[in-house]
Amino acid sequence: RIVVEEFEIRSFENNVAAFRIVCSKGTYIRSMANELGALAGSGSHLSSLRRTRSLPFDVSDAWTVESLLDRLASMQN
Repeated sequence: RIVVEEFEIRSFENNVAAFRIVCSKGTYIRSMANELGALAGSGSHLSSLRRTRSLPFDVSDAWTVESLLDRLASMQN
């Protein structure tokens, strides 16, 4: 069983939709994209996916590659 807490269509241009979803673990977003297309009577697919949160992790806490390299370099000194 999955739970979709939020579903927001951010844009829709040239038959391309961008959306934001807040959902429970185990939700297959690619499958949801296919199902949305089927409900609309057309095909659809997911062209990109960005996970911004998976508790307890949040993308806002992520390191850049540069900061990771800096940290690794400082550990070697």
